Amino acid sequence: MVVYIILTESASDWRAGGERNVTEELNLDTAIRYLKGVGEKQAELFAKLDIATIGDLIRHRPRRWDDFSKVSQIADLSPGKVTVKARILEAKGRYTGYRGMHLTEALAEDGSGGLRLVWFNQPYRAASLQTGRQYYLSGLYDLRYRRLQMINPTAMPAEEELPQLVQAVYPTTAGLRNAQIRRALAQARSLLPKIKEPLPAWLAAAGDLRPLAETYDRLHFPPALEAAEAAAAQLGLRELVALSLSSRLLRLQRQRQSAAPIAFKREAVEELVGGLDFELTSQQKRIIGAVLKEMAAPKTPLNRLVQGDVGAGKTLIAAAVAFNVMENGYQAAFLAPTQILARQHFDNLRRLYGRRGEGRVELLSSASSAAEQNRVRRRLAEGQTSLVVGTHSLLSDSVKFDRLALAVIDEQHRFGVKQRLKLLQKAEPELANILTLSATPIPRSLALVLYADLDISLLTEKPPGRLEVETAIVPLGERAARLREVIKTRSAANQLFIVCPAIEDPEAEDSLAKTQALIKNLAPDLKFGVLHARLKTEEKERVLKAFQRNELEALLSTSIIEAGLDIPGANTVIIMSPEKFGLAQLHQLRGRVGRSRQQGYCYLCPFSDQKPSERLQALLEHRSGFKLSEIDLRLRGPGTLHGLRQSGPSAVLEGLPISPRTVRLAAELAETFIERGEDLADFPALAAAVADYQQVTHLN
Repeated sequence: MVVYIILTESASDWRAGGERNVTEELNLDTAIRYLKGVGEKQAELFAKLDIATIGDLIRHRPRRWDDFSKVSQIADLSPGKVTVKARILEAKGRYTGYRGMHLTEALAEDGSGGLRLVWFNQPYRAASLQTGRQYYLSGLYDLRYRRLQMINPTAMPAEEELPQLVQAVYPTTAGLRNAQIRRALAQARSLLPKIKEPLPAWLAAAGDLRPLAETYDRLHFPPALEAAEAAAAQLGLRELVALSLSSRLLRLQRQRQSAAPIAFKREAVEELVGGLDFELTSQQKRIIGAVLKEMAAPKTPLNRLVQGDVGAGKTLIAAAVAFNVMENGYQAAFLAPTQILARQHFDNLRRLYGRRGEGRVELLSSASSAAEQNRVRRRLAEGQTSLVVGTHSLLSDSVKFDRLALAVIDEQHRFGVKQRLKLLQKAEPELANILTLSATPIPRSLALVLYADLDISLLTEKPPGRLEVETAIVPLGERAARLREVIKTRSAANQLFIVCPAIEDPEAEDSLAKTQALIKNLAPDLKFGVLHARLKTEEKERVLKAFQRNELEALLSTSIIEAGLDIPGANTVIIMSPEKFGLAQLHQLRGRVGRSRQQGYCYLCPFSDQKPSERLQALLEHRSGFKLSEIDLRLRGPGTLHGLRQSGPSAVLEGLPISPRTVRLAAELAETFIERGEDLADFPALAAAVADYQQVTHLN
């Protein structure tokens, strides 16, 4: 959603498919098919990348750059981005039988040593490589499947003169190659001066931003790798300014709204909390009190995010707030991202409320019979049900409420803004209160940009008596012995999670299928279940219930268990190939154990004898999700921090080198924009960016 290009001519009939006089000057809103060498068929491929115009093409960011100015000897290679000049010895392709995946493998040598090359889903690649010919090969050199190899490298014939020593590598689609994208961009380069600066002059100066046309030129045609990275950082700051401005303007808009007060039923809430068999933390008590007092006063609608570390007790806060709403005669809806989590919340809420919730709490699940679903919907519409828990089924037009006053959205990043709005629109405007929960901590500096439209409550304290989970890295040579040792210690009070990065992969030793075979060999008598996303809902629930009832000693799964799963008897988790998971994801998986007063253990089993990465070392040293999120921001940028990889801010920011300092500067610039009384309408491209961000971030 990088929208910082103002089109220099309006869309016309030819853009919609009509004819165009080819003698007319090309502009940024010219359809890409009019670039020489593109045409209709190639334009259809570009369309799959959301590239319809020349302006769209210029906005198509590289995912990396290959630096052919720095060539290494194969014998001297270390893991990371590398470039070599080597001769191809052989190349062959084959289909693996795994979901139609194609694999091309090649061997190359440069006199100092040999190198294995691997390309995934590029069936043309083997035929394009000539045995005996020298190539520049540039890409990621990494340990995969127990051996070092170069993965999906760019291959350029060594005898050809390179137009640039640093070449951009772009996201592509089947049938469209990087060379074709680069040729199209080379034609569009002369149009870069037509790009107008979308930001106020004072803001661009305060942010030390180069002209946008120059930034895009260095992004696509960098004279050096450092120039490309600097251009990407400049784009990152521009994006963060728009994102920060969008959330701040949303907050101002919300402050002009009003909401009906909902009384704080103090005695009822204190009775509910006092009936627990454990003591709430001081943070939980403080947040519950603050939220209920806020809802009781004449105010703007509640729009609060409770962001907590794993196991900190966010759901209890939501349960207390929802209970107060119920006691006032209103309804609450609890939206969960998965059937597994919805069922868990339903069971826990019924147990928590006890007799107070009898006949008032329902589960709306697509796994239930049609008759049961109709019964729940009818009771909701008639006001007989006070609290309903469900997944996307709650968003259906057939689900109607009598007096909905609170929407609790668990793992809010897993729902699109349109989905969340659809639930909120089932309430009267003066009762549209929202409480969102997130178990994915992000750095405070980034939260001030992403969530500036929300009130934020941080939950960092763990329940009393919880022990820190002991974490260890298991060397490759000790993996089988450690697995055997851990399996021997399992019991009803010490159940075991074994987590794999993939369900099945014929090239990987860490897949669910191969790990299952390994476990059967190591411990034939182990009672374990298998859980992954491809199973039907009924099968998932059956396996999970068996594990919860201690009918299973172990659960072999993918990362499907990372969000919110609470099994007090599970005290050990083994994570296969942890290097394939993000740092925040690893922290979430570790958080599945040690949720009682028993000691929890987390064993990381890399399929490598290399020195552990900085990410894994960080997981060993730190237990705070907020501290780990700061490290993740430094190591990988914001694109994977809060789970919005497919849409929204992280999809836009992903790959941009954004530092905490950049985040703070963007927030300051956005705040200054508002304080100066700038009119957003005077900056159309910035206004478009802000409007788009408001549609993909939070509830507006």
